[in-house]
Amino acid sequence: MTEFIKKVLVFDQIATGFGVGDKKVSGVARVQKNGNKTHAGIYVTNFCKSRADVIECVLLVGKNIYTKQSDRLDFCVDIKDVRQSDDVACLLCGIKGGCGVPFAFATTNKSIVADDLAKRLTCEQVTQYEQFVCATDNYFKEDFDLEKIKQKSICKFKPIELLSQYKQTQDKTFFANAKEMLVKIFETYPPCDELNENMADSFWVKVPFKNQKYFSVGLLQKDGKPFYVAYGVPGRLDRPPDEDGFAFFATKNKQVGFWIICQDANTGFAAKQPYFWV
Repeated sequence: MTEFIKKVLVFDQIATGFGVGDKKVSGVARVQKNGNKTHAGIYVTNFCKSRADVIECVLLVGKNIYTKQSDRLDFCVDIKDVRQSDDVACLLCGIKGGCGVPFAFATTNKSIVADDLAKRLTCEQVTQYEQFVCATDNYFKEDFDLEKIKQKSICKFKPIELLSQYKQTQDKTFFANAKEMLVKIFETYPPCDELNENMADSFWVKVPFKNQKYFSVGLLQKDGKPFYVAYGVPGRLDRPPDEDGFAFFATKNKQVGFWIICQDANTGFAAKQPYFWV
């Protein structure tokens, strides 16, 4: 009797910024054996092809690991065999300019996580804040280039105050009206590592101020979409600003961090109690 085995896994999106429009990346990994023929197929849907030069796949079948790169959204991975008892897991990574971001994962065993397969990727993986900035391509512009932004960060862009003057209009949200200005700010100033490394789903830059001081401007995401445009001033928890509306976010010892005020990305109004409120 011919042996027939079929395992189908549905991908879950694990990184934003790769979907078409507001859709999440999805798809299936299918491993099938029919007699002496074994086949593995990868099928990706709702993926924006301009986001990656190639997709790298890391496929676990039992104890064997297989990798492949493809510029197609449906491709095959050569495998030796599959047994009914084998666990199967698959990680997909988008690679652009030699650097990659894992964006989708599927598994038959919940004890196997994406990080287990990420160790077998052949590409260099970008940092957390680089992933965030790459993801904002969907909100900013078609030709967003992280390296160009880094190169431009040594420049100066003066009228920061213009950003806070944008408002929601009948046709556009506050963020949609202000995003061109925000892009210029992000291109102009260097990253604020203290906030980027401690606040998830955000990207911040340092804006020089008088007497060698600085403040920070940032974009915060929630559920993969812009949620706040924010402004932060370095400070201590026991030394709050005189003005109302600021929330404290600690970056060191629960006492040192930033006093932050946020504008709602839809309306532009100040948020009374940001979600990171302590």
